[in-house]
Amino acid sequence: MIDLIKTFLSLYKNRTQRRSPVEIPFFYIDLVDRCNSKCQTCHIWKNNSLEKELNLIDYKRLIPDLKKLNVRTISIGGGEPTLKENLPDITSLFNMHNFKVHINSNGITTKETLRNLVKSGVSLFYFSCDGHDQESYKKIRGIDGFKKLEENINFLKSLKKDIFIGINCVISTLNMNDIQKFYDLAYNWKVSLLQFIPIHSHLQQKEMNFQDLKSLIPSTSEVLIIQEQLRVISKKLKKEGILTNPKSLINFYPIAYRDERAFPCFAGHAFVSLNAYGEISACHQYSTGLNIKEISLGEILKSNEYTKVLNKVRSCKLPCLDPGSAGISLRMQPFYILFNIKNIYKETQIFT
Repeated sequence: MIDLIKTFLSLYKNRTQRRSPVEIPFFYIDLVDRCNSKCQTCHIWKNNSLEKELNLIDYKRLIPDLKKLNVRTISIGGGEPTLKENLPDITSLFNMHNFKVHINSNGITTKETLRNLVKSGVSLFYFSCDGHDQESYKKIRGIDGFKKLEENINFLKSLKKDIFIGINCVISTLNMNDIQKFYDLAYNWKVSLLQFIPIHSHLQQKEMNFQDLKSLIPSTSEVLIIQEQLRVISKKLKKEGILTNPKSLINFYPIAYRDERAFPCFAGHAFVSLNAYGEISACHQYSTGLNIKEISLGEILKSNEYTKVLNKVRSCKLPCLDPGSAGISLRMQPFYILFNIKNIYKETQIFT
């Protein structure tokens, strides 16, 4: 608890005084920029960059700076990270240096890959699932992967009892009427977490053609209906001991579609992102344009370019409610800490 308080004070002080961070609890890595799903709500699978991805040596070079920055958790995603041939070697590297590693995946991979990830020390998996059954899953995600995901979740549970499994569900017009049905999915699959992500026109969706995205964004009246459904399912999930979106994020849900922010953002302070090619960003929205292949992470965070990015974050009005960024920023707010200190401590034990 003392370390938690020290980290909070450090982050809060440096953000308030407009200084670069001296510690960053969460480090996000988009390991690849490719995917084996064909989701309507994300077009990463359309990418065909020929740029060379970071390799194991590049990640080894990061270790000293990550330790100096007191990084606790490394969250690995993509694209689809299991497409990286040596993913278990990368996760083993980070676990060997006592970083807690999260995997964000669609779960459409081999049992051998999952077994090797568990052997490498990974104990926390987030799986994307936007359809509550085989038909809706295929319609939204473009592949017939529902049964494979269910099979792989059961396989992971058979390997180790203390593996944490969460489900991420992007809410759009394609599934907004099925929110309550996800309760049965979470209950039957016996997952530890089910969280809902409002589809945005920024962050990972910022490269999508807006005409493709437009029909997926709910109307003002539909947003209010979604919010009420989230309140209902949240209560049911909590009764079963399944973690879900904080009540405050659900209360702020309509703001996800307005040009305003619910609370100050700690992007670039509490967390930093690294893309598949080495570029550092405060979040998916604001890149520094600097690459760890050319300059160290520590030097990037002290640079004028990084300071400019932090200023952009401070003045950002994008209505972000993504759990991976807004969720962390919410937990940095005094009003939230005051009423949720026990939950924050519990979550810290799980996720860091």
